[in-house]
Parts: sequence; C-alpha cells; structure tokens
Amino acid sequence: MLRFARYAWPGNVRELENMLERMVILAGGDVLSMADLPERLLEVGAAPVERFEELPGQGFFLNEVLADFEKRLILQALEQTDWVKNRAAKLLNVNRTTLIEKMKRFKLVSSSAEA
Repeated sequence: MLRFARYAWPGNVRELENMLERMVILAGGDVLSMADLPERLLEVGAAPVERFEELPGQGFFLNEVLADFEKRLILQALEQTDWVKNRAAKLLNVNRTTLIEKMKRFKLVSSSAEA
C-alpha cells in the first residue's frame, strides 16, 4: 500500500484501476505480492510494503473499493491544500473541473463551507 500511496499517479484513477485489474488478472494466486507489482511501482521507494487487508473469501466489488480509495485521496489532497481546489487539482494532476465533478459525486464539502 505504501508503494501505491507514494506513486504520483499521472494517469489519475484510471491508471490505478487499470493497474489493479491487470495485477489481479495476471496474479498467480489469491494474494497479490511484491512480485505482482509493475516495475514503476517498485521504483517508487525502498520502504517495505505492509499488507493492507486480506481479500475476503466471497470477493468484493472492485469499483467500490477504487471509488473509496479515490475519495480518500481527493479528501487528503483537499485537506493538505486547505481546500484550495486549484492546488488540490495540481497535487492530484487532474483538471480543476475534474476535481470539482468528483467532489460533487463523492459529496465532499469543506467543514467550514457547511457552517
């Protein structure tokens, strides 16, 4: 998970989704390991990668997991930039309009805006 978090994701969430789908398809077993990571993620840093969660035996909906991950990344970028959308969009390497649409989809609103 640390490798995923440290990677810049220039292709946005589409790159993440495609990478995860490819890893799941090409994996030799039920658990993804360091050997399944693409080279570009291995180059990100030498810190050990911790296992995040076990895959549930009954499976899960990949799109829901990816949407949750995307929402958390967007929220983290917004909090890190004090909810300045231009700066958050640059941090995420997405257009400002794309960020605003995703914020609407995930119903992300600054706590100061709610007051």
